[in-house]
Amino acid sequence: MNSSRFEELWTDFLEGELNESELLELQSILEHAPELRAKAIDSYHLHRLLGLLMEKQSSPSFVEKTIERIPAETEHFVSKVIDQIDSNEASLGSNRSTPVPDVRAPSRSFLASLSLLIGLSLLAITILAQRSWQPHQPERSVVFASTAHSKFLGEFSPAIGSVARWNRDYVLTSGWVELLFPKGAEVILEGPAVFQIASDQGVKILTGKCSVHAPEGAEGFFVDTPDAKIVDRGTRFAVSTSEVSSTEVHVLEGAAEIHPPTTPSNSSSTLSSDPTEMRPIRLTKSEAKIISDRFRTPPRSTPFRSKFYHSRLPDRVVCYEATIAPNGGAEELLSVTVQRNGINTTYRAAELIPVELTSFRVATKLFDSYQQQIRHMATRYASVEDRRSVLSDRYLNTGAINPGGSVLPAPYASQIDSLDPKGPIDGMGIRFQTPILNRPGPDVVLFELEIRVGIPDGDSFHVVPIEQRNDLHPYTVQVFDLTLTSSETKQPADFFLHEYNEAVTSLDHLLHGECRSLRSPQSGKSYGLLAVAIDLSNLGYSEGEPVDGLFLQDTLNDDQHFDPVLIAGLP
Repeated sequence: MNSSRFEELWTDFLEGELNESELLELQSILEHAPELRAKAIDSYHLHRLLGLLMEKQSSPSFVEKTIERIPAETEHFVSKVIDQIDSNEASLGSNRSTPVPDVRAPSRSFLASLSLLIGLSLLAITILAQRSWQPHQPERSVVFASTAHSKFLGEFSPAIGSVARWNRDYVLTSGWVELLFPKGAEVILEGPAVFQIASDQGVKILTGKCSVHAPEGAEGFFVDTPDAKIVDRGTRFAVSTSEVSSTEVHVLEGAAEIHPPTTPSNSSSTLSSDPTEMRPIRLTKSEAKIISDRFRTPPRSTPFRSKFYHSRLPDRVVCYEATIAPNGGAEELLSVTVQRNGINTTYRAAELIPVELTSFRVATKLFDSYQQQIRHMATRYASVEDRRSVLSDRYLNTGAINPGGSVLPAPYASQIDSLDPKGPIDGMGIRFQTPILNRPGPDVVLFELEIRVGIPDGDSFHVVPIEQRNDLHPYTVQVFDLTLTSSETKQPADFFLHEYNEAVTSLDHLLHGECRSLRSPQSGKSYGLLAVAIDLSNLGYSEGEPVDGLFLQDTLNDDQHFDPVLIAGLP
């Protein structure tokens, strides 16, 4: 591990000077080095995390705990190794056909055993030093039920269904996560936030916002903050802890009690000794309070805001499944799970409505400026019989890539002629095999190839309606639902790129123009398969309205164009 490289990258991160590739390098270092991740979290708390002053931990430090436990643990470990060696030697002795060596001279097996003992002892010490000594967790674990656009400091977003570790700082820099507790309590956290799993019936929020739903059977669920402890006595409430050391509580349904904080204060001052001020404050439906300075000042009422509470994560692509190629990459799409109007639905690939290309154009001036953008097709094999099928098949390693674009999209389809009177605008047109209906929630899914040293959130693009109507307008996708830092993002199977000799100015040129095929300069392992869901309502379409097709444009905000490999309508 290059510690000096970490120090250099981390300093630049705190100063906001990292570029995209350096950020990915830093994430990779932190992912594989728990000791550096712990150091980074501590540093982030001190320097950047919303000005929050972290309370001094009363328990011994990680290093102190490790040093204290090494002698006892290694003594037990060494004893077991010696017992095992004695057992092995006895077994070998009973089966020897040659004389036993003189015990006064160290035998080769003894030296080998001694070397093994030393090596295993060192390994044991290493393992002990890497453990985080946490209280024993019961079998009924807290799990990450879902995530949406979530980014965590120095690590990938947790996989759906993965177990959350107790008493560990999770630094959610942006997005949302949903936690499910054993007795049924659900907690939605919104970034930026720092939180810990306090028990199987509670969460600790150091800073950030959370919404709690504690149904019947989960009564007594609590949220600890630096200023208060909020205990559920009903159904739904929301909590926000700010960087200025105040906690805001809004009760949507049922009731909640606000208690003084459970963690001792580092301040020399103490909580008020007046018993009346120490009694829990009970909030019922549509009530809200702000608690400041750890109850040293009386809690004050604040206007109740129902929007303070989030009942669900945003609609999005949740995950997808695909066949696995020999290189371990995803190849043919099997299914995709989309949260649509708050409900997770899994669609088989055969149910999706495929598209066909209707236009494709890249301006000559862009071709001259970005020579690397002359590759406009990804395919499974070097030769392709039907180029038109690369976007309509179910394969995630085939597509029509690097289309043209515009910094500002055409506001309406009726203005296309004024923008480019000599022909079609830069981008790619698609038509659905059968019209799709605009339903509540997302209506279209799009998968993109993204190199891992590229744009972590995916290449942004415009979605433009093809109808010439003033009530319709373009919509820009800035961030994909599944990004390079999402655990659900898969790597693609290997593929070939097709390189053209000149700018592709028409669909006919794309489908029949001269080009040469070459294997991807990086293997599929160097790429990620990002995914995003598109809601046609964002373009102005009415609910239930049929849509025949769309026009897609790169935003030209960087030197990488977006690379769609599969676009389909939801049934």
